[in-house]
Amino acid sequence: MGVTAAPRAPVPTLDPVTEANASWKTLVGVATLPNIFDAPVGVAVDSLGVLYVSDVTQHRLLRFDSVTGRFEGMLGSAGTGQLQFQAPMGLAIDSQDNVYVAERGGNRIQIFDRQGGFIGQFGGEGDGPTEVRLPAGLAVSPHNGTLYVADTENNRVVRYSPTSPDPMPLGQKGSGPDQFLSPGGVAIDKAGNVFVADTGNKRILRLAAH
Repeated sequence: MGVTAAPRAPVPTLDPVTEANASWKTLVGVATLPNIFDAPVGVAVDSLGVLYVSDVTQHRLLRFDSVTGRFEGMLGSAGTGQLQFQAPMGLAIDSQDNVYVAERGGNRIQIFDRQGGFIGQFGGEGDGPTEVRLPAGLAVSPHNGTLYVADTENNRVVRYSPTSPDPMPLGQKGSGPDQFLSPGGVAIDKAGNVFVADTGNKRILRLAAH
């Protein structure tokens, strides 16, 4: 006899007031967090204690009070435009509380402010040497605002500096000291050193601060 999965609770509907007048939408009938999520992946907390969560299969971001868990809004929908997402994964927040979103399906990084206003993007469709493929983890340096992205399918890390117009690819496919195989997560310590989860090689690599 086969096992029948329990039916998933329906996603609450949008509040018509915020649907028409705000970047961050609120929902009607939200009681508990499990009623909101489908497949949460990325998490990040800003300086004011706001928790951001990427919901990869529903192609949107959710915002909560990180202390009380109170739901504060939803941003995005499936698509390729500004503030639309295709499988949002990793999240990062810079010193200005701007939010960076790695879109695994869209091969790009979108940036927006805490009010939900679009700031810009990196990557996108193309075959250039600095185009990302299936980006996953990312992190922003607290020292200089440099963004590091785990460019998973290209087996490297891409560095986007706010002082340079040209992204810098770091590493290549392999198992050597400066090589990667399907890198995933990225983190930066207080000294600016970058730590990369080199998933395919089953190890963590540390890159010197830049």
